Amino acid sequence: MLVVLGCLMNEAGKQIKAEMLDKLKEHSVFCVEQEPPGKLFEYPAIKCAARMSVDTNEPVLYIHTKGAGNKVPWYIFAKLPHRAIVDDMPNGAKPEDWQGTVRKFWYNEYTGERLKDYINALEMDKPCVVCPFTGDDKSTWQNAFIINPLAGKEILENLKLTTDRDYYEHIFMTMDNVKVKGLIYNDITRPLDDRIYKMHQLIWTFWDK
Repeated sequence: MLVVLGCLMNEAGKQIKAEMLDKLKEHSVFCVEQEPPGKLFEYPAIKCAARMSVDTNEPVLYIHTKGAGNKVPWYIFAKLPHRAIVDDMPNGAKPEDWQGTVRKFWYNEYTGERLKDYINALEMDKPCVVCPFTGDDKSTWQNAFIINPLAGKEILENLKLTTDRDYYEHIFMTMDNVKVKGLIYNDITRPLDDRIYKMHQLIWTFWDK
């Protein structure tokens, strides 16, 4: 399928880009590159994915070089709400393993036979987004998702450029017409409660020594 890969082109990002292109080689991948420090965050690549979906009238997967901007994200140590992501790490894992583990999880979800489940779940008669995890607030947790052309149109009309990097994981909160479907969990929402831990625990199962 069509894929837009947002790339932060620092040294880590170049390595992650090469890894992701290899893992996603079954797709037609278009890279949107941004020089460090990446002040535009995910804005250029999400906008490109939306434009591509509208122009081609096809679904598009948006994904990004997760881990390029922050090898160890601040939130991995945050109590959300009672314990941190690091508290659920497998024996032998380290905080800096989280970002790469999320990418491995993505490769499982967005390639091969598993990808067909996402495509089949994507409704085409209304603005629709499919991702692994969401909730009532329509957040796209970890921020890799598939959009249809109608959702692409909504993004083009509503996406804003901001220095709040967390905004891009929650862009659909203000898009009333867009339906967001979580293929694995649909109940991880704000304010956060203990349900968020099942997402972290599932992702950690993809950690590999």
